[in-house]
Amino acid sequence: MLITTYISSAQVMAAPVKPMENCAITVNGRCADLDYRTQDINHYDPTVCGENGDLGGDNRDYEGNIILTQAQLDSIKRNQPFYEKAATTAKIPWEMIAVIHLRETNLSRVNPENGQGLYQDANKVNSEASTLYVSTGSEVNDENFQKQTDWAANFIKGKATKPDLLINGDVDQVKDAFFGYNGRASVYETQAKSLGFASDYEGSPYVMNRADSIRDPNKHATDNSWGQIKTDGGSLIYPANNDYGAYVVYNALKASVGSSSAKCSTISGPLRTKIVKLAEQELTLWESGKMSIGFRADDPTSFSKYTDNIAADWCAWFASWILKEAGNPVGVPGREWWSYVDDFTEKGPAEKGFVVHPNNGDFAIFNSGSHINIVVGFSDDGRIITIGGNQGAGENGNYLSSKVNRNIGYGEEATDFVSVD
Repeated sequence: MLITTYISSAQVMAAPVKPMENCAITVNGRCADLDYRTQDINHYDPTVCGENGDLGGDNRDYEGNIILTQAQLDSIKRNQPFYEKAATTAKIPWEMIAVIHLRETNLSRVNPENGQGLYQDANKVNSEASTLYVSTGSEVNDENFQKQTDWAANFIKGKATKPDLLINGDVDQVKDAFFGYNGRASVYETQAKSLGFASDYEGSPYVMNRADSIRDPNKHATDNSWGQIKTDGGSLIYPANNDYGAYVVYNALKASVGSSSAKCSTISGPLRTKIVKLAEQELTLWESGKMSIGFRADDPTSFSKYTDNIAADWCAWFASWILKEAGNPVGVPGREWWSYVDDFTEKGPAEKGFVVHPNNGDFAIFNSGSHINIVVGFSDDGRIITIGGNQGAGENGNYLSSKVNRNIGYGEEATDFVSVD
């Protein structure tokens, strides 16, 4: 989870000092770089990827086990241009198609004998099913594979409750679409509620199996708390199968494989790096005009994206959203946010822990709890660089006219810092 430290600005001055001979930036005789330069945070460019677009990433489950094998990743990379072409037209994340392909036919390009095709179109919804799904025992050609993939992309999109939100990778809608693809069995809604989740898809092993310890069949072999329908028309059988849920695989895939066109499409790396990259990513969206001021419910280009459709001051919501997207949510399942800045200083220390000085990915608290920013680096003269939401509206502005922006030097006015480790 999140917070391990919170300190006042007075304590920052008493923090251990790095040896001056190893210090890239000094201010008033003190080392001020706090490891930012050594981690290249000062020079982060959200448009630059690693070699071949591969961002590396965290292809492991909550216990540290590998989720996707190298053979699976190699197969996905081979098929990725087909997934991406279909996803671009359908306006969904391409990784969703890859996950369904994996779940349904283990990434095979040989039509199975059941006549349902590579994405298991059980009801033959695809108008070209009779020709595309013919089983020959050999791999389908590229044209056939693209047509099946195009159909699957649109079919997956149609299973989401709010499909237009998939274009931005809305987490709830990604989960919802996977749940819809699997049939939305009502027993999973009951299972979700019994485990304390508000959303029905959280109770589906097809979607969330092995996401955490309470949904790990290996941890609940005998207590009948995490079951799965294992035959068509059947009832829950305990425990669930051992396969990773579609969303668990999707998350691992996004952290493991970049875009085939070598443009960054995922956020990966250590938690602090993810926080900084995500903040920079959102700033880029605002600066490019893809996000705009004003409240519009269910609109991914409005700040409602961060606030669960609540119109209110949203600096703490923005910070919470960043943490959730970084895979380190606060709050409770279904309510993964702290809507007040005070929550970061009051709940943070009690629930998380402490360190001795602010670092990249930490949170700067202003006016003893009235505003919050994310620390993303230092300027050449040692001033703290921050990114925050619900700001930039001018002296007389309010949350309806505010946005995400960057400040250089504002961090010096912070009264507290909350750290993530």
